[in-house]
Amino acid sequence: MVDDLVHEGFAGWGDKEIKVHGFVEPGSVAEQVIAHETQRSFVLQLNGAKVRVFSRGPKPDTFKDNAEVVATGHLVRSTEMAGSAKALGVRADAEQSWVVDATDLMAKCPEHYDGADTLARTRVKF
Repeated sequence: MVDDLVHEGFAGWGDKEIKVHGFVEPGSVAEQVIAHETQRSFVLQLNGAKVRVFSRGPKPDTFKDNAEVVATGHLVRSTEMAGSAKALGVRADAEQSWVVDATDLMAKCPEHYDGADTLARTRVKF
């Protein structure tokens, strides 16, 4: 969960693959085709804690503002994503000095597609 990650601290996760779960902050999605590849950045938030995520390639159909998302990837220093951040028009260090470089996004399907107790998900792997 985003809030757990932020409160525990980022430094200990450097080389490990992580899965960060939260909600896409409204208005935070920036997406462009750069060098023939779709790149995006967005902020995942939960309970006031936030982390910026960068990803490339396809995204789940249900990915949008307020979507419940799990981003799988690695924590990297925000300075490592400065080029992508500049190209997308976002500040990589706006929330933290660490960001998630995601290789996989999974978004919860809207409730009108789900059964009452079913957690259906759309998953895109890069």
